[in-house]
Amino acid sequence: MGFYVVIRGPLEIGKSTLSERLAAEIRGEHVSIDRILACLYWETWTRSR
Repeated sequence: MGFYVVIRGPLEIGKSTLSERLAAEIRGEHVSIDRILACLYWETWTRSR
């Protein structure tokens, strides 16, 4: 059975550090929503030009 762990909080408190360590500990995958949104924004921006 698969599951997701979502970590939320204010800027600069260590969410990425925590989630990367947790993913390594449980042999999961760390997915950064910031990277996903940056890629989507970049694709949208480059298509509109």
